[in-house]
Amino acid sequence: MNTVLDAFLRLIPSRHKRTGRGWITFNCPSPTCGDRRGRGGFRETANGFRYRCLNGGCEWEKSTGWEPDSGFHGRPKRLFEQMGGHINDIPIEVREAHSRPRDPTAALETANEFSQVSLPEESRLIWEPTDNKHIIDAQRYVLRRGSVFVESAFYWSPKYPRHVIYPFYYRRKIIGWIARKIDPGKEFAHIKCPNFPTDYMLNQDTAYKKGKGICLVQEGTFDAVALKSLCTFGNTISKKQINFLNQVKESGRKVVLLPDFQQNEWMAYWQTAKDNGWHLSVPHWPDSQLNNRIKDAGESIQRNGLLLTVEAIMNAITDDYVSAASILSMWS
Repeated sequence: MNTVLDAFLRLIPSRHKRTGRGWITFNCPSPTCGDRRGRGGFRETANGFRYRCLNGGCEWEKSTGWEPDSGFHGRPKRLFEQMGGHINDIPIEVREAHSRPRDPTAALETANEFSQVSLPEESRLIWEPTDNKHIIDAQRYVLRRGSVFVESAFYWSPKYPRHVIYPFYYRRKIIGWIARKIDPGKEFAHIKCPNFPTDYMLNQDTAYKKGKGICLVQEGTFDAVALKSLCTFGNTISKKQINFLNQVKESGRKVVLLPDFQQNEWMAYWQTAKDNGWHLSVPHWPDSQLNNRIKDAGESIQRNGLLLTVEAIMNAITDDYVSAASILSMWS
C-alpha cells in the first residue's frame, strides 16, 4: 500500500473529472492561483504521482511529484497542505527519508556587524534654512509624503541634486544610505550606497523592545521611517534576515509582514510568512478603490493620515494565509 499516494487521493475534491490519459482534473488548490476552471491535474505514476496546473504564472505551472525514494518535503509537502492534508497523515519514516541533515548553527547566522560608511560629499540635512532650489524641492517632496516626516533625518547632496538621502544607523554609526528620486520617472528612482549592507534591515536595532508586541516588517524606506518599522528594501527576505526575525519571534514578539499591494510582488512576503509561521497584515486601506488603489502604507499616510493607516494595519493582522492571499491577489 502506498500511504502517500492514498493520502493525496483522499484529498481529491468531489467535483473532478477524469481524462482519457489518466489525469484527474480539479480546481488548483494554490491560494495564489484563483483557479475556477479545473486547470489542476493529478496523475498516478508507477509508484507515486505528478501534479501540474495549466494556468500561466501559477506556482504549479512547473509540475511537481513524489516517488518513494524522494522523501516528503519541499513542493510535494506544500501541495499536500494546500489540498487540505495534515503532515501527521504521512508516516514519519516517509517524511524524514532522504532529508538533509540540518546545520545547527544555520539558524544563528544573522547580520549584526556592519562597516561604517560616509554620506555622499557635502551632504546636509534638508530642513536647514536655504535658498537652494533643489533642496527646497526635496523638502516639498518629503512633506507631500506626509507631515510625519518633518523631523526625519533626510539629507541632500550636490552629487545627487534631485534625490533625498536617508542614512541607516546601527549602534550609533552610519552603515549605509539610500537616495530616493524626487522627480517622476523610474530611471535612477533609487540609488544605493557602495557596498550596500544587503542583509541589514532598517531599524533592526530596535526590534528587541521590552515586552510582547508587534514587530512590523515592510518593503519600503519611507514606510518604515513613518511607522518606525523594519524595512527589507524590497520584497525578498534573505536567509540572515529570516534568522533574525525568527529570533525576534522567539523573544516573544509577533512578527508581522506588510506586503505591498502591487502585481505579484506580495507573493514572496506571503510565502516567507507562511514558511516561518509569521503573521501578515492585509489592510483594506481607507479610500482605496480598485481603479485608484493604495499600494502601501506610505500612500495610505498621504491620503488618510498616520492614525487611520496604523488602525488599518493593526485590524488586518492575520495568520490565515489562504484568506490573506485572496485579498492580496484581488487588490494587487
